[in-house]
Amino acid sequence: MTWIRLMTEDPSELKSASEVLHHAGQYITMAANHFIPKKEDDSHTNADWYHKKNWLIGNAIESPYGKIHVALDYPLLMLIVCDDNFKPIAEIELSGKTKLEGFNWLNNQLWKHGLEVGHFESDLHYSIPDHPVFHGAKFEMSIPKHFFELANYRSNGHALLRKVSERFVDKSDLKIWPHHFDEGILITLKKEGEESIAMISMGLSIADQYYPCPYFYVNPWKKDGIEYSDYPKLPSGGKWHTSEWTGQVLSADHFAGILHHDHQELACQRFLEEALINAERILLS
Repeated sequence: MTWIRLMTEDPSELKSASEVLHHAGQYITMAANHFIPKKEDDSHTNADWYHKKNWLIGNAIESPYGKIHVALDYPLLMLIVCDDNFKPIAEIELSGKTKLEGFNWLNNQLWKHGLEVGHFESDLHYSIPDHPVFHGAKFEMSIPKHFFELANYRSNGHALLRKVSERFVDKSDLKIWPHHFDEGILITLKKEGEESIAMISMGLSIADQYYPCPYFYVNPWKKDGIEYSDYPKLPSGGKWHTSEWTGQVLSADHFAGILHHDHQELACQRFLEEALINAERILLS
């Protein structure tokens, strides 16, 4: 996939749209947590990015009429129920709808597919940052182009994370996790038996309490902990995050908007590759 130029010069302006998408994406989790057998690591609730349609797609739900998925169209803020070939069966624009209206629509669609919805609830099994939609406000697309821009972040990040992780054999699937809404992959470097004791987590996060705009991260982890005497050097724009968690970060204000198309991708790829080398040296030395 060709890198799509990120146009917004101040990526922190995307935070409001990102928060709306984070909350809209929870419909996928609600359905997965009720209709898909639960897994200990919560992976039944994760999702995939489908760049051909700019969709966030949940895992398959077995219905009496075949497999279905709950999906979210990023640029259009549209909730979708589709078949296993990702062909839409039903869809609703969330803009102008409340969280309850969206839930009632989804509940009705799942019922139409023969699923038992008597105990289906809109409650989440974790907490996410508060938002007016939690309290009855309607979903809004105040600046539609920001939703398109965030879809481009997803597509770019998905393709680049897959590319730079190709050289590793022992790794997880690349998935979007509904709690923090980041897309990430776990790379295992060392095991004791079946237990992983040295790993790298790498991904693209949305704006959060740590950074006001999207950011790439590469975090080393070791079962017995890591003692840092110093922090390896990072490419221009990269930094070590050391508050509450330790990892290498490249935030979007260092590559989006201000750099030419080709240079945006190069800056991100260079950061990820060098940060991975740093993590490997820390964990295997």
